[in-house]
Amino acid sequence: MKYHVEERDAIRFVGKKFFIPAQSTALAEGVGVGTVPALWDNFPKDLFDKLDAMSDCIPESVVGVFGEKHFEGDKYLGFDYWIAAATTKECPEEFEVVEDPPAKWLVFDAQGPMPSSIQNIFGELYGSFFPNSQRYTRNWEVYEIESFTKGDPTSDTYISHAWVPVLEK
Repeated sequence: MKYHVEERDAIRFVGKKFFIPAQSTALAEGVGVGTVPALWDNFPKDLFDKLDAMSDCIPESVVGVFGEKHFEGDKYLGFDYWIAAATTKECPEEFEVVEDPPAKWLVFDAQGPMPSSIQNIFGELYGSFFPNSQRYTRNWEVYEIESFTKGDPTSDTYISHAWVPVLEK
């Protein structure tokens, strides 16, 4: 798996938050396999364009942020997912703010058509990479990010990135 390391200060995101209930996630096949792509497919173009124009930090463009996980006792209820932009700009009233603290990130390249390429990367990360790595994820305290490049997301050469916060074992 191709990746590079990024050490970043806090990242501030402005965007729309959605709750993904546990029953809509298929963990064996990847998180929110059907639900998250449907959010992107149905996200209003005017809001997407507004977020894209606000993006002035790395990761650039409009991103997906896997946010807070919700529990009732030991029962997993689901998680927050954001369609957002990393930005220093003011938050318009139609959006909310979420921040990731400073972290070391492994940024994995996913090549191929969306959404399967990014879903496959997350599946490989948790199925084989982390169990055999000297690192482990900090996704319980720092949110994971999906970032997308410009281009045709249906192309076999399209590149997206999975940003995963890590600590050394």
